[in-house]
Amino acid sequence: MIVATVFAALVLSSGYGVVRLMGLAKGATTLGVAPAAGLAVLAVVTTWCGLSGAPAPIAGGLVGVCSILGLGLGVADREAIAGSLRALAREHRLALVLLVGAVLVPMVSMGVAFAQVQAPLSPHDGAFHVETSNAFRQVTAVANWYPPGLAALFGAVLQLMPWVDTAAGAYALGLGLTLLTPIAAFGLGAAVWRNLVAATAGALLLSLTHLFAYYPQIWSGWPQLMGILLVIGVWLAGLGYLEHPGWRWALLAGLFIGAIVLVHGTELYTAAIVLATICIANWRRVDWRGLLPRLGGTLVVAVICAAPYLPVLLHWAGGGGAYAAGNEDGTALERGTASALQLLGLFVLDALGVDFPVRIVLVVLGVAWAIRLRVGLTVVAITAIFVALAVIATLFNGLPIVRSVFAATYPWSLPYRHLTFASIGFALIGGGGSVVLGSMWSDLRARARGVRSRRLLLRLGRLLVVTWALISTSLLALLLSIEAGGDVSFTSDDAAAMGWLRAHVSASDVVVNDTFADAGIWAPYKAGVRILFYRSTDDAATRAARQLVLENVGRLDEVPSAAAAACALHADYVYYGAANAAWQVRSFPPLEELRRSAGLEAVFEEGGATVFRINLTCD
Repeated sequence: MIVATVFAALVLSSGYGVVRLMGLAKGATTLGVAPAAGLAVLAVVTTWCGLSGAPAPIAGGLVGVCSILGLGLGVADREAIAGSLRALAREHRLALVLLVGAVLVPMVSMGVAFAQVQAPLSPHDGAFHVETSNAFRQVTAVANWYPPGLAALFGAVLQLMPWVDTAAGAYALGLGLTLLTPIAAFGLGAAVWRNLVAATAGALLLSLTHLFAYYPQIWSGWPQLMGILLVIGVWLAGLGYLEHPGWRWALLAGLFIGAIVLVHGTELYTAAIVLATICIANWRRVDWRGLLPRLGGTLVVAVICAAPYLPVLLHWAGGGGAYAAGNEDGTALERGTASALQLLGLFVLDALGVDFPVRIVLVVLGVAWAIRLRVGLTVVAITAIFVALAVIATLFNGLPIVRSVFAATYPWSLPYRHLTFASIGFALIGGGGSVVLGSMWSDLRARARGVRSRRLLLRLGRLLVVTWALISTSLLALLLSIEAGGDVSFTSDDAAAMGWLRAHVSASDVVVNDTFADAGIWAPYKAGVRILFYRSTDDAATRAARQLVLENVGRLDEVPSAAAAACALHADYVYYGAANAAWQVRSFPPLEELRRSAGLEAVFEEGGATVFRINLTCD
């Protein structure tokens, strides 16, 4: 968790520098804007630097400069910051305790569950992000169809940490994104509810919610996680503009939108829904005459920020984008409606949190509170919209209009992605419900007879809250531990095998890996060797030869064409990982069959991890 914490600190420091220089560092919402502002400016700077081919470690140095600048401004403002903290501790002690708890919960739960994880759990999406991050780290990246922002940022930060391999480093940086979520949720809750207890309670509830922001760590959905943090920034910019219409909020929103394009462009749909809902709910307060020119400024800033990637993005979108894949997944949803409906129900509960029976009560109380006080209704509306979108995508994908929209917006249109964003709303609404529940408990104490009874009720309330927090945190850590154990792609046996490869395999040798089925995909970073199959690149010139070797890896000595392909590819070793990851079935035959092959010689074995030398006579 050290790398994750350092990364979160770099982002927060950079973000504070942005909002401070723009004159927007005012009130509790500053904390909510800082994560998005830091991620946005660092993603833009590192993408421009990485795609321009600036030598290492210039990109990493720019990350350091942004962070040091923000830290310097924080030191200059230390008296004001210290005064705000003292006021919070003195006047809002409960809010401070809840905020500290919200920050500590992800540190503790992920620290326990992922303590032994040395590479992404997913060798599928995770391997893609590791490979692209390593390309930016080594300054070999080129623009392709996938948004480069996250990889550019991760690669630049890892330039500052040469002792950390890219597989372990990328996973740790992904954890750092989760550490930022309670801080962003607190700022958003403060802006929505204008009640610090409701804001901090909502942040704590989000810290205890599995779907956001822990589930992305299981499948390495870091771009989506980062994109949602940027959407929270857009949300706060919209609320800030309502209160103080001006160019500064418009330009900051442009920075966020440009960064979303660079990181996870489909979250533009999310941002559009959020902003449209805010405008409709506050149409009388919106300065419509001044809004249009400022929207132009927002668009200009966004285009400038995303400029290095826009030509590739437009070319990819012009070729159909992900429409075909979305149409295929829509067909699958239509055919499996019953199972999809069950999965939808599980994701709804997951969006509520591991303590969902308590959370349902809090959400109901929060909705009632919002209606009664006429505050926070936009959160209720936005949450309802995304739940409705998930239901429509699941149940009505057979309708032509639904299928067309689903395919056109894929993968944003997947139901679990809608519910991932809805989980933020559920947590914030539950934060409001916590205030109502606390008020009800206070009324109960006030009606109690005698000082002793009131004191006992106070202690009982504290005991119940602490017990709930401890049980929920323990359940969350247990769930994450189970998922980490079931999806692990790199074990201690693999670590030993990688150590052998590093010591015995030369840079000219190629290791045949079982595509993305096991730890072989991490060999370039753990052992410094080349592999036959990468996740992010596919050389068309050697595709047939590589496939021939893969299909005949256990009988290379019996198939002359496969042996010739192995020789042409300089394939000298075969790696069989200790664990078959849940994301990809093995293509290799069983281990015993490989051991019996006359063309292979086992040169290292540790548990289930085995390294074979290929014994062929090559010209």
